[in-house]
Amino acid sequence: MLRRAALCIPGFVLLAQLSLALCPSGAAHAQDLLFTIEEAQFLLSDRRRPPPDTAPWTPLRLPDDWNVSRPGVAGTGWYRMTFQLPPGPPVPFTVLFKRINAHHLVAFVNDRVISGGGPRGAQVFRPWQQPERYFVAPALLRTGENVVHVRIEADASLHQGLHRLIIGAAPQVMQRFRNLLNLQLFPLPMLSGAALLAGVLAFAFWVRERGDSVLLWFAVTALAWAAVTWPWFTVSGSDAAGNLLGAIAFLLRFSPIPPMLVLCLRLAGRPMIKSEACLWLFTAAGLAAAYSHGASLSGALITWWTGVYLALLVLLLLLIASQRDRRNAALWLLIAAATAAILLNAHDYGRWIGWIDFDNPTLAHFHVPLVLFALGANLIGRHFDAIGRIERARIELESRVAAKAREIEATYARVREAERVEALASERQRIMTDMHDGVGGSLVGLLGAVQAGRTDAREIERRLNEVLQELRLAVDALEPVNGDLAAVLGGVRHRMWPAIEDSGVELQWRVGELPRLGYLTPSVILQIQRIVLEALSNALRHAGARSVSVDTSIDAGANALEIRIADDGSGFDGDSVTMGRGLRSMRARATGIGGKLEVHSSPAKGTAISLRLPLTGEALPFAA
Repeated sequence: MLRRAALCIPGFVLLAQLSLALCPSGAAHAQDLLFTIEEAQFLLSDRRRPPPDTAPWTPLRLPDDWNVSRPGVAGTGWYRMTFQLPPGPPVPFTVLFKRINAHHLVAFVNDRVISGGGPRGAQVFRPWQQPERYFVAPALLRTGENVVHVRIEADASLHQGLHRLIIGAAPQVMQRFRNLLNLQLFPLPMLSGAALLAGVLAFAFWVRERGDSVLLWFAVTALAWAAVTWPWFTVSGSDAAGNLLGAIAFLLRFSPIPPMLVLCLRLAGRPMIKSEACLWLFTAAGLAAAYSHGASLSGALITWWTGVYLALLVLLLLLIASQRDRRNAALWLLIAAATAAILLNAHDYGRWIGWIDFDNPTLAHFHVPLVLFALGANLIGRHFDAIGRIERARIELESRVAAKAREIEATYARVREAERVEALASERQRIMTDMHDGVGGSLVGLLGAVQAGRTDAREIERRLNEVLQELRLAVDALEPVNGDLAAVLGGVRHRMWPAIEDSGVELQWRVGELPRLGYLTPSVILQIQRIVLEALSNALRHAGARSVSVDTSIDAGANALEIRIADDGSGFDGDSVTMGRGLRSMRARATGIGGKLEVHSSPAKGTAISLRLPLTGEALPFAA
């Protein structure tokens, strides 16, 4: 209907402008042809044509709300109105109805039908009654009194009736019509589209964050408003389908209110589970009553349920206003939007029950963008607050982690220092034990031999040199080498060089560049020194060798380093000769530092002693 009307508007305006252009003298005349009809006569009658003037008409003033003027009546009524047309050139007229607030309406001018609205014999629900205008041909009008009859099928319980009529020259009436469209109808598509977009976006965000129920309630509220504010959403049906129609009409009228109330409670941080349950039960009761009683109870349901919801909005406003966070701009915006919603809905409620002029336009839909914006601002502010809390928690957590890391580092440093002190003490204890057992034992034995007179000066000198050699090795082991095994082996070579020169044995020293070994503590160094020293001494003293070689190599596959001391002396048969004390001691020393000692000897080829050490000390028994 609205589309057909919109298509006809340009034709009416063009016809009016053409008439005025052809009749310049009538232009000023047309400016005065605008009548607002407030006086009428009424007659209850189911006649199809206008009743005669002699019928028992009852005078009344428009607008006429049947719920006020004739409560409980449902049927067909006639209105008779007149206006005086002054002499002048004929101009096209238009009759304007601010809204069709009836099941069916037919208009007559001078007993001729001009048009009608609404399906006959059907129940109709229009959430937003749009204005209607009907064209009156100049031939239907006459100078002097003109009679307008309006036949409506209405129901008093639904607060139906007739508004003031505006009739006059087409340009002036069309301007009024456009103003009403701009106020009543044209904002609705924008409101519906904005609500639909907000609802879809909120639902999409909720799908990603299922734990946030506020987003879901915002989506439900916005989508319900999108359905309700769709301006051309008209539900109609036969009397047989009246119950279902009543339930649909109830949903379309009240569906946004419960989720909006729940959403506001959640945004205010005051979820009331029992109160929310009562709210949904109250809504379900209204829906059940609308379905069970149909149109017969629609008026009462609208009156009582609207009043209760309006009271709940007032309570919600008081609850929101009692929040302590007075500096929250979004909270004040929500208070302002709730106030506007209460005032606009109160206006429409007062118009519905007859406290306000029946002709006033419906204004409740204008609160939709305000409330949507306020709710969205609170929702966004809530998320920004959550992000801020997360950021502050992250900074605080990082601070705590940093403090805990510093504390752990300090504890670790203390533990390492304690371990170092303990290791030093252990090393000192080992060195003292070695010196006591080695140097001390040798000196004690030498002292006993001297006191007994069983040794000569040459033997005393030899044994003293051995004691000095042992003492020098112990002192060398205390020197820091920073894991340099080559330096350790070089120290052994330096200590043995006088003996090598005296023996006349050729020394082949093939110690290459070696990786650093982190586990070379004084105790480990001392054991390596003693093993190498013992191997060299055996070659010089007992093997009768002409040359001795010292070689080092790296076995990357076995993660090992090898020190090999070989001579070309007499050797021995490893299978038949029992291992002496010296070899057993060397093997025990190698095992004690995590190494492995291998001895290969034969009378023809001499003796080769191989000491294999790990490149890393993680698996060593003394590694810390």
